[in-house]
Amino acid sequence: MHPAAAQPSRIVVCIHGFGGFRWQLVPLASSLKRCGFNVYNYGYAARKHTLEEHGLHLAAFLASIATESGLRSDAFPTRLGSISFVTHSFGGVVLREALTGTAWHTARLTPEAARRGRAVCLGPPFGGVALARALRHREAHGRMPYRIIERLARTLLGPAAGRELLEMPAEWFLRRGGMPDSMPVLVIAGDMGPINPLITRTRSPEVRSQESAWGRGQIISSAASEVAPSDGIVGVHETWLPSRHWFLRVRLPHHMLLYAPSVMEATAQFLLAQGDDALFDYKLAGVAFRNERYKVAGDPDTEAESTDRR
Repeated sequence: MHPAAAQPSRIVVCIHGFGGFRWQLVPLASSLKRCGFNVYNYGYAARKHTLEEHGLHLAAFLASIATESGLRSDAFPTRLGSISFVTHSFGGVVLREALTGTAWHTARLTPEAARRGRAVCLGPPFGGVALARALRHREAHGRMPYRIIERLARTLLGPAAGRELLEMPAEWFLRRGGMPDSMPVLVIAGDMGPINPLITRTRSPEVRSQESAWGRGQIISSAASEVAPSDGIVGVHETWLPSRHWFLRVRLPHHMLLYAPSVMEATAQFLLAQGDDALFDYKLAGVAFRNERYKVAGDPDTEAESTDRR
């Protein structure tokens, strides 16, 4: 790690995932404190509010931090006076909502200091959660066991944000956009291969046509969907963000992203970077992004990617 490398004014807010708890981020928060960061561990009741409401609540929390720390919009033009973030799972979606949703555009609650920091998002379902949608009985053509499973899922996930995860298509999440242009973002996705048959991705007709041209059609079915690589909970393709960001793929399951030393190291290294690329020397390769559903120009199985998804 980088002991005492950060300035005392550096602030990091940690945000847990859906149904998670603040204590889950304690090990990661402790490692950041050893780097000199002032860490806030934000907690929220995921089941009780919609995504938009979570964004408003987080924005109000960030505004209180900015006021308490004296981070006025005109006083600290550099990232030393900004608020940075580490999120896990749904926490990344909540952060995006606070920085670019109603809290920013309409309510004007989000402080500018929060939009010029850095963010590391671990396993964020920016494109929704196929696993949650697969639990609906209509996805299984009304088979009785799935009716029972859906009722259980609705009870566990709740009537607000959990319902949105169950019912809203991937496009609904993708239309909420990316992070602010002023914010460097690192997405770390767990990839354990296609281990969960309920997590699928849609391949566009153009991609399937290209596969046939490459001769892959002899190996891969021409079906519109396929089992996707995932961390067991979130598909790798669901972590992609329609804005410029860095992308790092690691072989870890969803919840182990919080505790792996390599992830903690990458997180600290990225947050400590001063420029767009400074200090972050993990192997990166360029990948072009088209703002189409799950369509990426290039090899989707690249181990680590620096993406410019405009």
